[in-house]
Amino acid sequence: MSSPHDILTAYSEGRIAASEAIRRLNLDGARDLLIAVADAGYQLPQPSPEELKAQVADALPILRQALRPNGMSHA
Repeated sequence: MSSPHDILTAYSEGRIAASEAIRRLNLDGARDLLIAVADAGYQLPQPSPEELKAQVADALPILRQALRPNGMSHA
């Protein structure tokens, strides 16, 4: 059995998913996991460069639709 420190370290380093950390720490959900991570002084895991690139590709069409054409002012 891993200690809470081991579980939080693994989550912070991206070696286990949030759902796994929540289950192993017997937490009520993501909010409690975020609090535990912050209280322990860990950083939240960051997406891999490939994941980040995919997220940007997914978001760009939505963001482009929200942009106003040049020359339009606020009403």
